[in-house]
Amino acid sequence: MPLPKIHTAEDVAQMLHVSTRTLREILKDKPFYRKVGQRKVFTDADVSSLLEALQCRLSSPADMAAKTGTSVAPSEASLWTKLQALTNETGRKKSASGEKRRSSTVPSTERERQRRSLKPA
Repeated sequence: MPLPKIHTAEDVAQMLHVSTRTLREILKDKPFYRKVGQRKVFTDADVSSLLEALQCRLSSPADMAAKTGTSVAPSEASLWTKLQALTNETGRKKSASGEKRRSSTVPSTERERQRRSLKPA
């Protein structure tokens, strides 16, 4: 009986047109490989099983469901709604730092002059 052809993880990743890291992620769910020491090796049968499992996943009804989400550019209606929201916002509140501050401990120089001018000398 002839020995089957053995492929490395790098070979299989190249066959599937994915990175070796992606292949490792796939193999967590679909362990179609053999271990030789710490290395994972693949027979032709392993590669075929892996390919079949991936095709089943790609053609599953859950993946075929209509996908909803944001398109490349927002629609005109969406832009109009955002614009209306921006124009209907109330003005910004004035901060406390923008208002005049009065110090109760330091008398105004004008008030001090008036007080001194009213004092008898």
